[in-house]
Amino acid sequence: MFDCHCHFVTDNAVCFSAELLPDRIELPVQYELISSSEAGLDARYNDRIPMEKQVKILCGILEYAKKEAIPVSLHCVRATGLMLDVIRKTGFAEGMLMWHGFTGSKETASELGKLGVIVSIGPRYHGDVKALFEANGRLVLESDYEGTSRAEHEQIMIRHYKRCASELGMSIKELEEHCRETAKAFTDYKTAGTGKN
Repeated sequence: MFDCHCHFVTDNAVCFSAELLPDRIELPVQYELISSSEAGLDARYNDRIPMEKQVKILCGILEYAKKEAIPVSLHCVRATGLMLDVIRKTGFAEGMLMWHGFTGSKETASELGKLGVIVSIGPRYHGDVKALFEANGRLVLESDYEGTSRAEHEQIMIRHYKRCASELGMSIKELEEHCRETAKAFTDYKTAGTGKN
């Protein structure tokens, strides 16, 4: 099944890694090394990199990514307002940003939809999938799987697709096609322009 974000190497995933997060980032950031990446804001690491500095680093990463037409998977923990401000400030093209592991409200999803941001939900999303989809049709599914078992990864995705398809009144095949088409804008950026991916 199509998986928009995981840490497990699979042909069906758009994003694999988490290389530019506040708990792992190397300073100063070497922008020329950035390819399709996960970057973001995480209040849990405020003691290591204060939020003001995290915002500055993320803005730099996003400005570079925008200039080079590199898609970015956004990581956000307890910093939704700040992340929305950063997205508005950088003004990315539609489909070039994906908010991974989204667990927020339909109002936030709606605002992200207006900004052209893809919303990716994993099995940890316990909200109303239908209301979320109505708020932002740029919805994709992910596992955020960090293990190494193909069988476990597959079972996670099967359960996730079944639940979401049922809530959306779609077949699993229809939902998978929707996710592929929605993520296509994101994946097209990976192969266009720079030739980096």
